[in-house]
Amino acid sequence: MRLPVFRILVLVTFILGHVRCGAEPARPIEPIQLRLSGKPLELPSPALFDGREVYLPLDAVRAMKCRVVMPEKEDYAVVASPTGVRREIALARLRRAPMVPLTALAPLLKLQYKVADGVCDIRYTTSERVAAPAPEQRAPSQSRKPAPNAAGGPAKSSSAERPPTVTSPVTGVQTPDTLDGSPTTVADRTTAPVASPVQDGPPVAPVPPKPGVVARAPSWLRDIVCEAIDPAQTRLLLVADGRLRPTVRMSASQGELTVDLPGTGVGTSQTEWTFDNPLVAGARLVPGSVAGVPRLVFRLRRLVTYRDRPVLPDGHEILIRLPKLVGRRFEEMCIMVDPGHGGPSATGCSAMVGGRRVYEKDLTLAIARKVVERLKKAGLSVHMTRASDVAVSLSERPAMANAMPADVFVSIHVDDAPGNSRASGPTAYYHGNDENSRALGLSIVEGVAAAGGLPSRGARSDLSRFRTGMAVLRRAEMPAVLIEVAYISNPSDRAKLMTAEFQTVVANAIADGIRRYVEGKLPGAPPVPTAGGVSPQKPEGL
Repeated sequence: MRLPVFRILVLVTFILGHVRCGAEPARPIEPIQLRLSGKPLELPSPALFDGREVYLPLDAVRAMKCRVVMPEKEDYAVVASPTGVRREIALARLRRAPMVPLTALAPLLKLQYKVADGVCDIRYTTSERVAAPAPEQRAPSQSRKPAPNAAGGPAKSSSAERPPTVTSPVTGVQTPDTLDGSPTTVADRTTAPVASPVQDGPPVAPVPPKPGVVARAPSWLRDIVCEAIDPAQTRLLLVADGRLRPTVRMSASQGELTVDLPGTGVGTSQTEWTFDNPLVAGARLVPGSVAGVPRLVFRLRRLVTYRDRPVLPDGHEILIRLPKLVGRRFEEMCIMVDPGHGGPSATGCSAMVGGRRVYEKDLTLAIARKVVERLKKAGLSVHMTRASDVAVSLSERPAMANAMPADVFVSIHVDDAPGNSRASGPTAYYHGNDENSRALGLSIVEGVAAAGGLPSRGARSDLSRFRTGMAVLRRAEMPAVLIEVAYISNPSDRAKLMTAEFQTVVANAIADGIRRYVEGKLPGAPPVPTAGGVSPQKPEGL
C-alpha cells in the first residue's frame, strides 16, 4: 500500500501547487536556442523557456521582419507583421528584459513551432510571408488583410492563424481559479500606416511604405457627421473617400472615445468639431501614437457604449448608446457580488506579510463584505456567491446570479505577477465584445484606481487572455465584470491591500462605479490622495 499512497500524495501536492493564481513555472527558466525555418537565430539576448512557454527577446521579433512599438510602461508592445497587420501583445519581464510570449506572436505571423532538446524550431505555416523585395521591385498595392465580417469586426481566422500546439498562460498576468480557457490575443483591425500625418490644407502624398511592407492606396477622411437618433443613441459617421479600417476604443479617462485611422490621409483642413448632442460634445483631430496614423478624439457627455461598422462603399459608422439599465432606479437594483476563490484548495495567489501568509481568497472576501454593506445601506438588494471561506465552483457563481436574477454581477480578485514586482493597479475584465459590460468595467476600474491612488490598467476583454473567455463572465446573463483590485506581487500595492482603510475605499469605489454605470455618468476628477496614497472619499449618492 505504500506505493499508491505515495503517488497520491505527490499528485495532491502537484495540484495544490498549481491552484494558486499566477501559476508558477513548472521548472526554472532556461535559455533556449531558436531556429527559424531551419536556420539558427543568433541574438544578443537568448530566448527563454520555462517548460511550457517560449519567450522571445525583442531582437528575435525584429529578426522576423516585424516592427515593435513599446510604450513607456513596457507592459505591452504593438507588433506589426511584415504584411502590416498589427496586434497588441502583453509582455513578460524576465531577467529584467521585456519578452514576447511565442504563443501570442504565432497567430500574427502564422507560425508553428515545437520544442525539443533545448531547441525551439519555428516555421511559417503559410506562403504569405512577405520577403523584402529587390530594389527594382515595387510592393503590391493590394492588402492581404481579410475583409471585415457583417458585424464590422475582423473576419474569422483561418486554420493557419490558430495558435500552435504548444500553449501556455502569459507569465506576468494572474491566472486565478475563476478563469478558464486557452490563452490567445485579440488582433486589432489595423493595417500598415501609410498615410500622411495630420495636416492643414489640401491632401499630400502618402508616405511610401518601407521595403517588405504591403501597402494599399490610402483612404481620405473628409468630414464627421454627428446625428442624434434619440436621447439615448447617437450616430457618428466618418465620411471618407475609400474604405476606413479604424481602431475604436474608450480612453482611460472614460470621458473620451479615441479612433485611430491607419492607412488614412487627412483630406480636410478642419481639426475641431463641436456637436449639439446629448452624448457627444465634439471631436478633434490629432496625431496618433504611431507615426503617420491620425487620431480622432471624441469628447463625451455621458458614460456610453459603442459599436462600429463600415458603411459601404465609403466611410465608417460608430453607434453611441447609453448603457443597458440606464433609466432604472438605482435603489431598485439587484446586485450579485462574487468574492474570488474560496475553500481549502482555491486559495488564489498569496504572499508572506509579517511572517504570515496572506491569501487572495481572504482579501477578496473582506472587500466584498464592505461592498455589500455599502450597497445595502443605499437600499439595494445585494447577494454574495459566498459569505465565508467555502468552495464555490466556476459554474455555480454565474448560475446563482442568473437565478436571482441579478441586474449586475461583479467578481472581485487580487492580481499577481510572479517575477515582476513593478506591475501595479486595478484591471477590469468583461466578456468578449459585450459593450454593456465594457462600460461597467470602465466605470468600476477608474473609480478603484482614483480612490486607491493606483494607476488604472483599464477594462479589457477576457478574450485577450483566453480563447473562450472567463467562465464567471461567459455564463453571466447580465452586465458582468471581474475586477482585479491591485497586485499582491507589488510591495506598494500589497501594503495597501493589507489595510482596512484601503479595502473600504476600494469597496466604496466599486459600489460607486455600479451607481455611475446605472446613471450613465462619467467619473469626476480624481481625488487628492491622503498620506499613504489612499483617499477616504465617500461614494457619491450612497
